[in-house]
Amino acid sequence: MPELDKMPYSEEQNRTLEHFNERSDYWYEVYQDQYSFASYALRKQHGFVLDLVQRTKGTSRILDVGCGAGVTVLELAQMGYEVDGLDIAPKMIQRAQNEAQRRNLECEFKIGIAEDLTYHDQYYDVVIALGLLGNILDDKPALAEMARVLKPGGRLILTMPNILALDLLIALPKSLPIMLGATRFRQPLRVVGNLGRRLIGRDIKDMSALRFNQCVMPQKFVRHLQQHGFSDVSYYPLTFGPIMPFGLHVFSNKTSIYMSEKITHTVNTIKPLAIMGTMIVYDGWRT
Repeated sequence: MPELDKMPYSEEQNRTLEHFNERSDYWYEVYQDQYSFASYALRKQHGFVLDLVQRTKGTSRILDVGCGAGVTVLELAQMGYEVDGLDIAPKMIQRAQNEAQRRNLECEFKIGIAEDLTYHDQYYDVVIALGLLGNILDDKPALAEMARVLKPGGRLILTMPNILALDLLIALPKSLPIMLGATRFRQPLRVVGNLGRRLIGRDIKDMSALRFNQCVMPQKFVRHLQQHGFSDVSYYPLTFGPIMPFGLHVFSNKTSIYMSEKITHTVNTIKPLAIMGTMIVYDGWRT
């Protein structure tokens, strides 16, 4: 496995690597937690994506970019697909490889970055990128690489944080720093925040600890994907929440999950609510 200090990563990529390396255990174990809202959301995303793949005719080869601990790759391999997984964090990849060996599954994992995929042109039927692009400040090179490795007519499935998410709006004004922090204002806000921390004698937050957590407006992101090689782009809100009025923990996880399911069901009849989903899956086809 490559040594961390020899990988030619940018500052942004190194911050992302460090963040996910430190949390490799969490991103595997969270799927096993039956009670947290995060687990509920990730398991729902996992099931939805697996269903989309299974309903994609002619699919045999799949690439998961930003595969993390390999949960989706391993499940697809179990189903009989030829699956590859790539992630920037070596500890994530090591965990995924160990699990594949334990389960005797045929799938290949690599360390790498989305902006430079080490795979052949027009090779894959489906490319998956869950929770990836929000951590990349400029996603155009990554989208170009995904389009390159996809066969013409191949399917792209990804997720992206939503700046119009219902939970963020309900949590205002406490969520305002989060919403602004998901934009290019994040770094200036950290500078201002550190000035305030110095004045009141609190520890300042390290600038290098910043990660780009871009949020987008769903319709705008649909157009963005259309401009970068994908057609017939749709989006699907999977969860809403957790609901915390004014940022207060008023509801239990169980209640928040119940509310999310009710709202998601309502979206089937009140379509405009779809733009307020917390976890949104985007689905498009390579032109």
